[in-house]
Amino acid sequence: MNDTHHTPGAEGTASESTERPGVGTLVIDMARMRLGRVMDYVGARAQLRPPAGGCEWDVSPEYIREARGDEILHASVAEISQAPKGQAS
Repeated sequence: MNDTHHTPGAEGTASESTERPGVGTLVIDMARMRLGRVMDYVGARAQLRPPAGGCEWDVSPEYIREARGDEILHASVAEISQAPKGQAS
């Protein structure tokens, strides 16, 4: 069973699990509070890209966690509302 106790000083970091989210997984970069899709792992860094595309950024895997459904929905709604009129699908 997973131990979900709070570790002092661990605010802003993902769980202590050594499992990394797989390539293609939507995650939250908790250091930047951004939603991104895991594109790759290079060395000790995860490479993330915004779900709608754009520039990748690097983050230490300890600062990412899988996105929850409500976070994915919120990002999707924001993306659609920012799309030029007639281009939202």
